[in-house]
Amino acid sequence: MTKKNAYTKYFKYNTCAECNGDRINKRAMAPLIKGLSINEICRMELTDILPFLSDIDDEISKPVLRKALFLLEQLIEIGVGYLSLTVLSVHFPEVNRKESRWPGSWTAILST
Repeated sequence: MTKKNAYTKYFKYNTCAECNGDRINKRAMAPLIKGLSINEICRMELTDILPFLSDIDDEISKPVLRKALFLLEQLIEIGVGYLSLTVLSVHFPEVNRKESRWPGSWTAILST
């Protein structure tokens, strides 16, 4: 019996009606970037996020964008451009950890 199956005796797994399973609260979903919320952007393929973010010309966001674009280019270069940020966070949870070897966490990059 897997760990998740053992828990089903005691826990009920449901999709949150408020965030539809995105695990992002209302406050984080409120700001829009070119008309899209952070959860909508995170569901896009990395190859689609790169030109989406490249078109942003805002002085305040330049340091964050520079870092995000650099990381996106690296991920696309190694052949995982078909993934989304939500897939990366599920399959590579260490990307979101502070002690990660990545130059900063995706959470920090995208929530700044």
